[in-house]
Amino acid sequence: MWEARAARGRMDDLLAWLGRAVAGTAAEIYRGAGDNRDVVVVLFHPSVTDPSAAPPAHRDHVSVIADIPPGLLARSAQEWDFERVSSPGPDINDR
Repeated sequence: MWEARAARGRMDDLLAWLGRAVAGTAAEIYRGAGDNRDVVVVLFHPSVTDPSAAPPAHRDHVSVIADIPPGLLARSAQEWDFERVSSPGPDINDR
């Protein structure tokens, strides 16, 4: 997982670039709300979701972060490694 703060006025550019960069993967992109609208969080799952699609350009979060074009970020991206402990499924409140 990683988090990045878009440079002033560059959120739409950052989101567009990220969408292309993680196409063909199981990455999830979230945009901050309220005072954090310039923050993007990416949950990156390196598995390919569409086997008929071209191989993804970025197979891991490190390569995505390394390839972010200059000027899109206000500061360096922050990253954390997590281990999945459950599969996507019913809402936790349904259990």
